[in-house]
Amino acid sequence: MMSDYVKYAKQALSKPSDFGWFGFDEMFDTWGFAGINKHRDSPLVDLSNWDAAISEIKHKFGDEVYDENFYEVGLSHWLVGHSDQLAVKILHKSIAHDSITDEDITDYFKFVADIALYLSEAYPVLDESDLSERQWIASNADIEDMANCSWMPFGQKCVMQDGFGDMVQSWLIDNYREMIDYHDDGTPYYDEKDLTEAIYDLGFDDREDEEANIFWSEWEMDNISAKSRRKNRREEENGQLTLEFVYDFH
Repeated sequence: MMSDYVKYAKQALSKPSDFGWFGFDEMFDTWGFAGINKHRDSPLVDLSNWDAAISEIKHKFGDEVYDENFYEVGLSHWLVGHSDQLAVKILHKSIAHDSITDEDITDYFKFVADIALYLSEAYPVLDESDLSERQWIASNADIEDMANCSWMPFGQKCVMQDGFGDMVQSWLIDNYREMIDYHDDGTPYYDEKDLTEAIYDLGFDDREDEEANIFWSEWEMDNISAKSRRKNRREEENGQLTLEFVYDFH
């Protein structure tokens, strides 16, 4: 009975009929693609899995073995543009592919086949922490883009500063405002109303121009509780600062 490794090896060693290869001769003889890839428009999860898979392989075999038995192939495609695919040495030596047995297959291919199988059948993420960090960074950038775009109600009516997106997203998390969905690339996004409240509560509302002043004044009228909450908190903060100053003075 053919093992799964033999089946996967034969698939990886089969050159697609419409694929142009101009690299080393061992490709599709003893080498093949490992099923780990990314391209120009890959979602965050694929980018994360690419880096996590390579990290796992290097941790397992070491950098030197990785360099000798794996190859990150850069390719061009008419639809997705540039793409990267991970190639791996599949067979110890050149043999007829219809006679492949488990003993002919390298541990490198078996290891990466296990990774690809895990991603396709068990769980689609290799490193949750890495993916979460990428989502956080991407969401911060998305929030800052919205704050700078005129098509958002609060767009171009904010005081921008370093860490703007990070502070807004932290406010959303701290105030139990959940994301409402993901963009196509896997970037989380939040409700427009929650974003507006976060920007206001953090003091990023812009009072320097007439349009911004009108927008935030009208928003305050419709959100009296938020205005009151911010005012009370600032009074408390100022009071605490005063007490601390008096205490240090004496």
